[in-house]
Amino acid sequence: MEDALKKVNTLVFDIDGVLTDGRFYVDELGHFRKGFLDKDFGALRILKKYFRIVLISASEKVNEHVGKMLGVLFYYEPNDKKKKLKELMQKWGAHPHNVLFVGDSYVDIKCTQLIPLSFCPADAVPELRNGSSVVTLKAKGGEGVAVEIYEILKPEIMRRRKHGRD
Repeated sequence: MEDALKKVNTLVFDIDGVLTDGRFYVDELGHFRKGFLDKDFGALRILKKYFRIVLISASEKVNEHVGKMLGVLFYYEPNDKKKKLKELMQKWGAHPHNVLFVGDSYVDIKCTQLIPLSFCPADAVPELRNGSSVVTLKAKGGEGVAVEIYEILKPEIMRRRKHGRD
């Protein structure tokens, strides 16, 4: 995996079920609420110094706000995340081996088939967890997925720092 990580310049995260536990809370006024782990936000802030961070979600309002708050790219795609990911890669001149993808649900399966370096939380749907090319993380959604990705990438970050790519 070490060689594959050297080629990565973009990290793509689904949000609901990856950076959250996938639960939605609705108050009496119909406002949606979600819970995020502050440690994940800290990890994403470090990671964005070394990689392009992209959030792609089928849910818009709260997630778009999170993208703005973190200063990372956010794309709303309710229908076909793989198509959106291919469009973005073409726009950036990136290839699948330049991307690390993290998803948790059925709508993410096609992305994991496109991106060779794909991960999923421990509580992802069985099709993802059992996929031959998907690495299952120890963390569950909303419980440190971005922190675990940071830990996986830490040796590569240190290598880049050593070579003046800080």
